[in-house]
Amino acid sequence: MIGTAVFQSDVNEFFVYEDMELETFTLIKETGTWKCSLVTKRMDYMIPCYFLERDIDWDYGY
Repeated sequence: MIGTAVFQSDVNEFFVYEDMELETFTLIKETGTWKCSLVTKRMDYMIPCYFLERDIDWDYGY
């Protein structure tokens, strides 16, 4: 299943990833964090928050 995942970084920023597989999100959630070595130098990891089974309609915000 493909959907939208929300992550929180160790510097309290939220990130939305669209078109992520539920299996990938579940694997990341089971390991606890997602290493962010390629994102920026100011953040070390992201914590998986929740997964939506649909894409977000950015025109309406849901």
